[in-house]
Amino acid sequence: EGAVYRVSSGRDVDLVADELGTATGLAFDSEGILYVGDRRGTIFRIERNGEPRSFVHLEPSVAAYHMVFDSEDNLFVTAPSLASVDPIYRIDVEAQVTKVYECFGRPQGMAFDDEGALYVTEGLIGGSGVYRLEQDGRPERVVASPPLVGLAFDGNGGLVLASSSTVYRLAL
Repeated sequence: EGAVYRVSSGRDVDLVADELGTATGLAFDSEGILYVGDRRGTIFRIERNGEPRSFVHLEPSVAAYHMVFDSEDNLFVTAPSLASVDPIYRIDVEAQVTKVYECFGRPQGMAFDDEGALYVTEGLIGGSGVYRLEQDGRPERVVASPPLVGLAFDGNGGLVLASSSTVYRLAL
């Protein structure tokens, strides 16, 4: 419905922002500002009063945007499409968009480890897995897997991976 809600520990539900199109990706910057991806191409910055403001516009995604901030508040975004290769975008604090990696088939979930390496899931059948990207940009496949849509670090040195039907936990 194009809205984002906050659920409290007491299970109270509050509207954070609406009128966000097809809201599919969420990320918070270092100041706690929420960014939401609209699958049709807009990344919104949600102001403290809940008002959405267009931050940047990217190519539409057939699935969802996946977003994560690095330690310097650059926003990294994947937008899977029907192409055989899709980019990973880096958007700096001035809203300048750069395609930083153009080697993945349907890149989806992303997370940074404690050392600043970017991990990304690739969802293209036949080449699926989890890749680690060093700052020099060389991808290294660390896990071969069925198509995955998300990943996160669990805070205990483990990697949590999600497919469309299963969640896995791996020790690295």
